[in-house]
Amino acid sequence: MRKFGIQKIILLLLIAAAVFTTGLLLLQSVSFYAIDAEGHHIRELWAVRAGEDTVVLADSRKHAEAQEQKIIAGIAKETGLKNIKSNTSVEKIKLERGIHPKISGDASTEVIVLEGTVDKEKTAKKKTEQRNSFNVKEGSTRVAEKGSDGKKIVTYAAEYKNGKLKQGKKVSEKVTVKPKNKVILLGTRVENTDIEKFSTARTVNLSDGGDLYSAIQGGNVTVNLAPGTYYIHRQVNLYSNTIINARGATIIQSKSGAGMIKNSNLGSATGYNANQNIMINGGTWVGTSGARSAGGFKEGRRMGADVINFLHSQNITIKNATIYNNYNAHLIEFTGCYNCQIINCDLGCYEKNGQLVKGFYSGSANNGAIQLDACYSAANAPSGGRFDGTPCRKIIIANNRIMFPTGVETAQRTSQNASDIYLAYNQIRSTYTDFILKNSTNVRQKKNTGL
Repeated sequence: MRKFGIQKIILLLLIAAAVFTTGLLLLQSVSFYAIDAEGHHIRELWAVRAGEDTVVLADSRKHAEAQEQKIIAGIAKETGLKNIKSNTSVEKIKLERGIHPKISGDASTEVIVLEGTVDKEKTAKKKTEQRNSFNVKEGSTRVAEKGSDGKKIVTYAAEYKNGKLKQGKKVSEKVTVKPKNKVILLGTRVENTDIEKFSTARTVNLSDGGDLYSAIQGGNVTVNLAPGTYYIHRQVNLYSNTIINARGATIIQSKSGAGMIKNSNLGSATGYNANQNIMINGGTWVGTSGARSAGGFKEGRRMGADVINFLHSQNITIKNATIYNNYNAHLIEFTGCYNCQIINCDLGCYEKNGQLVKGFYSGSANNGAIQLDACYSAANAPSGGRFDGTPCRKIIIANNRIMFPTGVETAQRTSQNASDIYLAYNQIRSTYTDFILKNSTNVRQKKNTGL
């Protein structure tokens, strides 16, 4: 029995020694530890660093990286910072024996420095656009569109430091809602409406192919041409108080070398007393490509006929018309005329499929599409009544599109000067020059441009 007791004691001692040895080994294996907020031992200690400063501690790399992302995400949410570059990093801390700083969820964000961008929504201001408009009288304006502001995102460089966000330079901007410009129409319609205020005693309505020559006989008539094609076989002479409304109509001169329109009563006319109060409104007037069968020569070529020619007359309006095709003469000629206007016409060109097309012309380069001349000789005006030198006075030429060797030409061979001429808002494509204004006085030009 005693022998058995001794053996038992020895066995207990051996067990105790083994337990002590094992405990010592275990103690040595966990001799480096940290204590979290609840006082628990941990095997590893990780820190989120901002430069040399510790932002927060964690018990594993995974938890430290999650903390870093959470902190940066929180700052981004609070400040709107994007495209972030951070001065933070995750590092493992060497454990010392004993008690270490507690692991806490509280982070010291003031030591963090973040660089990135911030977006600011701002107003994309509408602009004011000015457009010339023939639909508004010169000197007046009209708001065609009020417009509206849009929106844009402006991106700035930014830095988060010491717990505050500092906005830097603009990096870019992107319009998210396009603004609509305010549109102001600037009036360009130059028109003397007073000379159009006359009445006629009768009205003739012509249908496609009707006889224009017969319709205007005797004057004091308004002739309305329905859309269609009308052929004339000789020059049509207009009388006082005549209106031709020809919008949508095409009038073609079928006689080679003949003009299309001229005024009447020229036999003994002087000054401006041949005819008055005549208006051609609209229509496409197609002249010929042939020379006159008789007449003079210019620069070695036989002269042609003007498409439209008025002499010794006053209060003449040609507007909204298209006039093209001519041989060595002019599309419109005022010879000794007073208080006349050519408004909003296409001269020497016509529209086709939305494009301007040049009409036929052959002849002297210094022939103007529009000629302002004086009644001084038969060479100048073969049927010009008395050649008393009557010049042109008070002429408006505005808002026209012209394709011709010369745009507007005034008399070059007389001392009787054309005067009081207003050339405004014309678009001209010339091969020689836009204007020949020799022997002219008081000529005003305004915003004439190329075409």
